[in-house]
Amino acid sequence: MSALEQDLDEFMMGDEPDFDAPPEAPQDAERADMQLRRLAKVRAEMAQIGEHARAQIARIDEWHARRVEVLANRERWLVEGLEMWHRAVLADDPSRKSISLPCGTLKSRVQQPEWLFDDEVFIAWAREHAPSLVRVPEPKPAVDRNAAKKALLTVEVGEGAHSILTEEGEVVPGVTVTVRGPSFSVVTEKVDR
Repeated sequence: MSALEQDLDEFMMGDEPDFDAPPEAPQDAERADMQLRRLAKVRAEMAQIGEHARAQIARIDEWHARRVEVLANRERWLVEGLEMWHRAVLADDPSRKSISLPCGTLKSRVQQPEWLFDDEVFIAWAREHAPSLVRVPEPKPAVDRNAAKKALLTVEVGEGAHSILTEEGEVVPGVTVTVRGPSFSVVTEKVDR
């Protein structure tokens, strides 16, 4: 908008009211029209500010995503190296589950085996051989995973491979147990910069 158009627009709106005072009703149609013109200008300015803010927020979000991606890669690199060192220490001394250092602590925790059930195969077997391992909620039966974990035995048949057996020695179909290695985590202390 040119300076001339802006001057005309301000003239058409009249003197700026005291927005800190209580609002007043316009005295006639001409003043009501001036107030409508001022309202349209305020709304346009609000929309313009919103557009500008959204553009700046989008730029900041883009910057944030790029910086976090770079730093996340650095974090992954550092954590993987610390985990490799911790695994080596743990191999030499299995009691070193946690290692405290001046700038933080390396932690290792034993994880529970992961049980994966092929529901169709397991339920078909369990209905005949171990009905207590199947819950029958509506609309269809489901494996009672907790009961199955307690009732079934895992027997290692090779490195990391396990067979699932009943107490009578019957092989149970539809269940896979994966023994998971320890989990590692790194807790850092606040470091002076």
